[in-house]
Amino acid sequence: MELSTTLFDSPNDGDITSLKIGSMDASALKRCIPIFNKATIHRLNHSREGKLFQYGPVSGFPDYLTELKKFLEKRYDSEVQMENLLCTGGATSGLTLAVNLLLPKSRGMIFVDNPTYFLAHGILVRELGHTLMCVPMDKNGVDVDSFAKIVKEEYSKYKKLDDGSHFWAMYYTISVHHNPTSVVFNSEKCNKIVNLAREFSFIVLCDDVYNLLTYNKAPPPKRLFAYDSPHDENYKGGHVISNGSFSKILCPGVRVGWMEMPPKLKYIFENSYILSSSGSINNYVSGVVASILKLDLLKEHLELLKSSYANRMDLAVNCLKVGLPKDFTFHRPIGGCYIWVEGYENFDSTKFEEHLINKKNIAILPGNTCSPLHFISQDKCKFKGYQSNAFRISISYNEAPILENALKILCDELNSNTFE
Repeated sequence: MELSTTLFDSPNDGDITSLKIGSMDASALKRCIPIFNKATIHRLNHSREGKLFQYGPVSGFPDYLTELKKFLEKRYDSEVQMENLLCTGGATSGLTLAVNLLLPKSRGMIFVDNPTYFLAHGILVRELGHTLMCVPMDKNGVDVDSFAKIVKEEYSKYKKLDDGSHFWAMYYTISVHHNPTSVVFNSEKCNKIVNLAREFSFIVLCDDVYNLLTYNKAPPPKRLFAYDSPHDENYKGGHVISNGSFSKILCPGVRVGWMEMPPKLKYIFENSYILSSSGSINNYVSGVVASILKLDLLKEHLELLKSSYANRMDLAVNCLKVGLPKDFTFHRPIGGCYIWVEGYENFDSTKFEEHLINKKNIAILPGNTCSPLHFISQDKCKFKGYQSNAFRISISYNEAPILENALKILCDELNSNTFE
């Protein structure tokens, strides 16, 4: 039996063109070989005492945090404090660590967007055992007014925790190039989210993994963490964590990321048994990433990613504009990897994907997989919203000619109605 060499290898896939995978293409991965060659030699030449191979300090390898701070400040065009940074093994690592350390054990309340990242609800419910409450989204992001009503109702049921937990609830979101919708939350929404978190004492964990894939030359949209300013009169010590990763901007196999959080929260992580046992997460590889940043080896790679994604997004948008039936809608993303397509009310994207796979060897991500409703009872979502009439397309995994051909076939099949 041949073993898989990547997460996406499957003997059942055959010649399927996948428009659901949100990773980078083979050519981008190959560009990483000389980058890591140079960085590894540099790091080993600067690690003669061997300390890089020891358990690392809980916050992370110092050179990594130093170079990360400089990199983020330049890319965000925003101040980043070293005291706010903590090394992680990527966004999934950061999410699970934060949930485990900040919420009541297996009985925390986690608010999630509907739709949201399609694997998040499985992690939070099935594997971490928490309760989900989904909140609706509008065309510009989370519906903050509905969110506020839901939070107030749940908070009124709150009983003081007796297990030393730091927060009764968490809001998990992706405010910049949201997955799967690609929308960017505007400043009004972001300010309201922060004020809600302060008023009702819950934590906000925001995946900031697509921010630096903003296509234009200007700095990316302001991250949610930056709205929770220590200079605000009602700051209350901070309630937002920025959960970042190099998986989308360098390569996913590196398994290195960061969390940016206020010192009062970082103290909890630094004094946890988990990090006291492991020390710095992925200490050696974070040292190599530090050299990549110090030698400015990421710049060209990231710019090529942005330009290729921007070109593919233009291609995809044009294909869909021309080819989609009139009762299907989408908006043009300004960054990230995804297009969220919504069909007519009774359109069944799961049935459509089955048809595409069986007849055309093309896979998409059906919208219902992005809905938390499959993991929670209907009373935990006070509105209709299984997202069954929508689907997500990724533009990052396939080169432009393959992507274009697949999208033309997809549109032809939608227009033919042969899957009904």
